[in-house]
Amino acid sequence: MKRRPWRGLTWLLLTAALACRLAPALPTSPVDPLGGWTLLVRDVGPRWLGPAWWRAQGLDSPKLDPQRMRLTRGAATTPALWLPSANGPGLLFYGDVEPGQFGPVGSYQLALDTAGAAMAAVTAASPVYYQSVTTATLWLEQDNTYRPTAPQGANWLWTSFNTAPALTLTVSLTEALAAPITLTLRFWGQSSMPQAPDHHIRVLWNGAVVDEHFWDGNAVEEWTVVAPAPRHGDNILTLVAPGDTEAPVEVTWLDRVAVTWQRTLTHTDGWETWFAGAEPAACWDGVEAERVAIVLVGPDGTVHGGMLEPAADGRVCVEQSRGERGWIGVPDAAPAPDLVRPRETVAETTLLTADYLILAPRIFHTTLAPLIEARAAEGLSVALATPEQIYDTYGTGAPDAEVIRKAVVSLHARGRLRYLLLVGDVSAKPGTLWQKDVVLVPTGWVRTGFVGDTPSDHALVLDDSGAPLIAVGRFPAAKVAEVRAMVAKTLAWKPTARLLLLHDDEAEFVSLTDALAEISAPDLRLGDTEADVRRDLLRWLRAAPGTLVYVGHGSMPVLGDEKYLTVDDAGAWDGPTIVVAWTCLAANFAHPLQTGLAEAWMRHPQGVVAFVGPTAETTTADQSAMALAFQRALLGGDAIGEALLAGWRAASSKEAEISFVLLGDPALRPTK
Repeated sequence: MKRRPWRGLTWLLLTAALACRLAPALPTSPVDPLGGWTLLVRDVGPRWLGPAWWRAQGLDSPKLDPQRMRLTRGAATTPALWLPSANGPGLLFYGDVEPGQFGPVGSYQLALDTAGAAMAAVTAASPVYYQSVTTATLWLEQDNTYRPTAPQGANWLWTSFNTAPALTLTVSLTEALAAPITLTLRFWGQSSMPQAPDHHIRVLWNGAVVDEHFWDGNAVEEWTVVAPAPRHGDNILTLVAPGDTEAPVEVTWLDRVAVTWQRTLTHTDGWETWFAGAEPAACWDGVEAERVAIVLVGPDGTVHGGMLEPAADGRVCVEQSRGERGWIGVPDAAPAPDLVRPRETVAETTLLTADYLILAPRIFHTTLAPLIEARAAEGLSVALATPEQIYDTYGTGAPDAEVIRKAVVSLHARGRLRYLLLVGDVSAKPGTLWQKDVVLVPTGWVRTGFVGDTPSDHALVLDDSGAPLIAVGRFPAAKVAEVRAMVAKTLAWKPTARLLLLHDDEAEFVSLTDALAEISAPDLRLGDTEADVRRDLLRWLRAAPGTLVYVGHGSMPVLGDEKYLTVDDAGAWDGPTIVVAWTCLAANFAHPLQTGLAEAWMRHPQGVVAFVGPTAETTTADQSAMALAFQRALLGGDAIGEALLAGWRAASSKEAEISFVLLGDPALRPTK
């Protein structure tokens, strides 16, 4: 019998399966590497899976049959090349990207023992007319400052031109030819004044003014400037905000700059890029490698490539068509995909019978076992899955909040899903989900009037018409110890009717608190008329578990103008407490530079077991209908996630609805 080239991998899987049987069973689906791999790329260009990578998978690449490999992107097969290299054969493919929630992304699936598609072969040429010059682009960008109110896609910015009205950059172009260059500049004009125009940027290249650019209003502005030929080596680009518009206030931010120049086609031991012009061929001189790989990508996405040998004089010429993008290089020098992991699909039969789905990185699974057992003892069918299993089962493998939403819609329509718990942190920083072994579970991002881009787990449980379907909560944990603390507090909670109503000092806050008191009579009510509200509040919280409902001003670090409670009060009382805050910003769990009050309280081993509150800013009038419906649902004995779901459905303001979230277990029952 012919030995299968991946027999070593099969043996590893069998031994892993035996080890799993000996470990305590959890209601989760195991990783199945025989399902192949998910490959993610963040930029266009060649990607190489060399012999070292195949060995790490338990495979010997020289013994693999490339005719039994399939690389796909979505439903389409991606052409690939099986090429020799100095260390053995490997797989070369062209990675492309499209816009994604967390930046450009290309997602591919690699499987064995199935028929794939190879690239059409490139053709060598001996041309009379050929291309020897191409263009190159250098992108300059720094993500230094986070501004969620900036237009979507420009939340991370380089620098403000208000504190420093000029920026000088050194641009090194040692390979540039003596030809004009193109500068592409992208700014955000934040301020919007009645005067027009209200933004002005002056552009200088090597000391000479090359552009005076004006625009108006709160908008992202991108434009190009032709500048004189660069110096060989360092060049100086200066950007100045003269501050000479008639607008009384001018707030302007730099996002990025691109410099495009002409250079000679050259080849080193690495990879070189070129863009095909009108000539029927491209040629390189002095190529020292014995063979080089060529990849050409047409405007329609067609790909062809292969290996070519230089002529005796070291020249390589390849046929091309106008508009193609090309890469020439040694396969070993091409980068690997940005992330490669085993493909993790999950059997839908497991998910369709679940009332309660928990999405958590695998590192958290053992810690969640006591919570799963407790909910199962209450009669809930619980399924535990990794985010990657959802991405691979319902999407193309890329981390994407929209894929989670599609899974929720499908499981609610075809199954029994009522509750969703997300266990993991969130970051607005681009690229964070690409890191290996991340403990992040994405949220939806919605656009609100005052805050701009706002995190919203509400967005993950909407049907296609925008109506919320199920209850959702989150443990905003970044460490195993934090998950352990949240689970312990959740299990320690016992339903209670003990209630405190706290309000700030404005009439609309008092009015909503009056209405809440009519629904549920509090054990204690505190407001601005008491002598020492904070003292009495902490005394009540420390006495026994209960529910605190607050109405008033708030922010990420503080509740109340009088600072009734702050982010530093995490752990200020022992017993588990539910906090419901009809305020602003307090539940924002995804700010990249600041930890919110609710997030800090949830992570502490003592104190708050669940927090219902906003990630954005809305008025009390906008929140009132939702607050009253939520309180009625609690009085009726609903789980806290179901009570928030009732509040969402009753909301009179869409902006208030989408910005209120639950940090905690959605199946937790606050009252008896």
